[in-house]
Amino acid sequence: MCHQANVRLPGPLCLILKMTTFDKIISLSQKCRFKDCTHTNEIGCSVVDAVEKGEISFYNNYLRLEREKAHYESTIIESRKKDKEFGKMLKNYKKIQKRNTHKK
Repeated sequence: MCHQANVRLPGPLCLILKMTTFDKIISLSQKCRFKDCTHTNEIGCSVVDAVEKGEISFYNNYLRLEREKAHYESTIIESRKKDKEFGKMLKNYKKIQKRNTHKK
């Protein structure tokens, strides 16, 4: 079974990764106690249990990929927030300039 994930890159590019390596983690994650499990330290996490039993050897790679994904997603959110703030600042500046030209 091969899972696909869309990874957004800067600009209009989109890369599709075939995630066959993480099939075991994906199948184990469906057995976790909590639906929002992060697979790091929750009690009842079937992924963590499998790691502790030595059934998964690529767990650190999975965690690194998840951290990179979280970082990239937070970077996009921060960038959009800064763009929005800059747009508001520019709008206010134009409004002030317009008032000042009408006073003359």
